[in-house]
Amino acid sequence: MLTSYMRKGSLTYLLAIVASCLVVYVNTFRVPFQFDDLEAIQKNPALHSLTDVRSIWGYWPTRFFTYLSFAVNYQIHGLTVFGYHAVNLLIHTASSLMVFLLLGLLLRQRTYKATTIAFFSALIFAVHPLQTQAVTYIYQRSTSLATFFILVSLYLYCFARRETDTGKRNIFYFLSGLSTAIGMFTKEIAIVTPLLILLAELFFPGESKFKPWPGLLFLMLLPIIPLTSLGTRLVRPVDFKNVSLETVGSNLAITQKEYFLTQIRGLLTYLRLLLLPINQNLDYDYPVSRSILEPGTFTGFFIFLVLLGAALLLFKRDRILSFSLSWFLLTLAPQSSFLPKPDLLVEHRVYLPCLGYSLFLSALIIDNRADFRQRLTIYFLVLITGLYGILAYGRNMLWRSRVVLWDDTVKHSPNKARPYINRGLAYTEKGAYNLALKDYTKAIELNPDYARAYLNRAVVLARIGQFERSFQDFERAKKLKPKSFEVANNYGVALAIAGQFSEALDEFSRALSLNPRYSEAYRNRGICYLRSGNFKAAIEDFSRAINIDPGESITYFYRALAFSLNNQEKPALRDWQIYKEKTGQNIDREKMIDLARQRKIKIEFNAW
Repeated sequence: MLTSYMRKGSLTYLLAIVASCLVVYVNTFRVPFQFDDLEAIQKNPALHSLTDVRSIWGYWPTRFFTYLSFAVNYQIHGLTVFGYHAVNLLIHTASSLMVFLLLGLLLRQRTYKATTIAFFSALIFAVHPLQTQAVTYIYQRSTSLATFFILVSLYLYCFARRETDTGKRNIFYFLSGLSTAIGMFTKEIAIVTPLLILLAELFFPGESKFKPWPGLLFLMLLPIIPLTSLGTRLVRPVDFKNVSLETVGSNLAITQKEYFLTQIRGLLTYLRLLLLPINQNLDYDYPVSRSILEPGTFTGFFIFLVLLGAALLLFKRDRILSFSLSWFLLTLAPQSSFLPKPDLLVEHRVYLPCLGYSLFLSALIIDNRADFRQRLTIYFLVLITGLYGILAYGRNMLWRSRVVLWDDTVKHSPNKARPYINRGLAYTEKGAYNLALKDYTKAIELNPDYARAYLNRAVVLARIGQFERSFQDFERAKKLKPKSFEVANNYGVALAIAGQFSEALDEFSRALSLNPRYSEAYRNRGICYLRSGNFKAAIEDFSRAINIDPGESITYFYRALAFSLNNQEKPALRDWQIYKEKTGQNIDREKMIDLARQRKIKIEFNAW
């Protein structure tokens, strides 16, 4: 499939795209786990065993292949971030190459400058600063990986149309459908793939006449994600009408209408960020639109109509520009239209739509210029991509420190509680407890009913020995979120640190009643039993924790202690060996056992 491109010297273009990706993202390999990475990867027991496919599926069915890739990373690299970033960069580079190959295949029937336009479109896609959130942010691999499968699906489909051999053509159609299905179970945005295939058929038919068949067959894949989401209870019918904004630190809910109006206004922000990518923000404090008559919302709706109208009017005059506008609007729709989501505006949503922008910019500058001015347009595009690359490299520098990243986010969203929560976590990790307390207190001032802020402040207060204030915050968090197993577990840890083991056991048991698959609570309760001399109960809880999460090494350490203290040497030696194999650490067993006998085994916070 690549032979024709190689003959035209496109190997140089491919290498240039690869080199650009590497240069822009070379400073990301040590970026720590950030934001949702902590829960989705660092503390996710579903990733700890590749053989337990059921757990990976159960964690998030419609993103199964994303989490399967995380599980592979975990098996190879553990929690060393280099491997995760290397895979993310590999996926982004592969997607950028697919942009070049796909556009080269589509555009060559419309312009003899197809290869040049495809190259600069792919280059802008590769280095644009807005792409950093889908590449540098490990958790958003779902976006870049789904995009890769979408592009592969389209390329295989378009290649199949040009294949004269019926057998080979059917194979390519099958592979295209397979890639479409995999993409849909990578991230829900891939539901747009069948529509993109029809879009390609409409704008770039193999012959002069539009032939929707067999593209219409791909529409049969559309119900897969909605049915899977409803069948596995990922979403409920009510979620299509409104959604709580609790996860972003608000106690409000947004209706389907309000979300749509907000996304209409958000179109202005996305376009501004694509054209002039400055003042980027990881956590936008974006207001909810209540009426289309609000100035920003009305302007956004007007711009939407202009883009839609331009796409229709340009269909006959300039098919490439029309296609780029249609691509942008269509690929933005799955997340920024009618289905409400807690985050009202996030940068990774324009990862796939960025292809439409980069194609529009490249085609507008190159395809409508006379040959004698071609060199000037090339220089201009090189300048643009160079500036984008510099901005992307600089943006990636902020990601290298949690404190720096969230300090930047707080500056851009000073009236939103969640950035203070995350900067507080970054301070807590560094042991800067006074700064963390200030941030958690500020978050509470901005949102007095923010349970997460009380929980995190309570944890820090317990760490510095201010148990009375800590318990007050835990009670407040407990009242706000009575069904939170995290609150119960952490409350139990604070009580255990304060020496109130009976009360701690009650909280751990409450956490387990709320979430029977919560391995950390079993481990914490087991430590309490270990401290109190109830070795049999401790062994039972550690064994339950291991059954749920066999990849967590520290649990084997504690169970080995419990076996030793219960005079069960053979299983104790087995657990000591497993712990050593998992961590590479040699433990002074006699010293550890002696400390356990003196009840000096510490209990640590391990849930947020």
